[in-house]
Amino acid sequence: MAGRGHAAHDSPGLAAHQGRGMKGTDLGIIGLGILGLIFSFLPWFGVRYSGYNAYGQSQTWRSNLNAWQSGALAWVPIVLMLVAAALAAAYLLSRGKMSGLGSIPLSTAIATASIVALVLIIVRWISLPRVHGSYLGYPGISSGARYGLILGLITSILMTLLALRRVKASGETGRGRMAGGERGPAMGGYTGRSAERGRALDREREYSGGEYPGGRRVGGQDAGQPVDRGRQEGGYTERGVDQPYPERGADRGVDRGADRGVDRGTDRDPGDRFTDERWER
Repeated sequence: MAGRGHAAHDSPGLAAHQGRGMKGTDLGIIGLGILGLIFSFLPWFGVRYSGYNAYGQSQTWRSNLNAWQSGALAWVPIVLMLVAAALAAAYLLSRGKMSGLGSIPLSTAIATASIVALVLIIVRWISLPRVHGSYLGYPGISSGARYGLILGLITSILMTLLALRRVKASGETGRGRMAGGERGPAMGGYTGRSAERGRALDREREYSGGEYPGGRRVGGQDAGQPVDRGRQEGGYTERGVDQPYPERGADRGVDRGADRGVDRGTDRDPGDRFTDERWER
């Protein structure tokens, strides 16, 4: 069939390959979300005090806070990472039927949550209170970020990279999407350059009169009708075009008939006979 080019044959392989890649990315996002939750219970901020006890012995005291105790800039990113992981899990459980949250594409929502979480963790680290000092020459007090915050930051960076990779793989950056946010029939399963190939396939089918799955004809043609319906050939209009033929009746004269080329033997226009013979064939 016209329009069945290379792009029409390799779509199952492309879709399967992209599906496996998307599944791996989603599993990675889910795993990082779980790790972020675990790391949130580790020390994110700590204070260490060094001094002497009542017996004059040197002693060090430490106090640590986890993410849930370190303010909204620490626990909100954890919630956002869990939201991103939940969206990825929902996509896998729905077997790819979940396309997004309302008008927001799913990959865009996951990437947005991951990026915001990363930014908030960085801001939390920068804004942590830092206290360093001593009293009368004695060892003093110090504070700063702890290893839980560092692990949480690394987890957030990895999740953001996977989320951006998911956006690129799903083609939600604008390439492969038609005006109005809908994709053409030949573009299903295509992303990136393959989407351009799908659009070319649509145009080829439209000009050649091909069919989409389901028997729907392109260009408004009905099944069983000639593709070149209404085309002008040899100066005569083919049957099926809503154009009037020369009038016949009382005003038909010899001179007028001669000017129109009417065959006196059959009293029919040569264009009519040409059209009938063509349709009979």
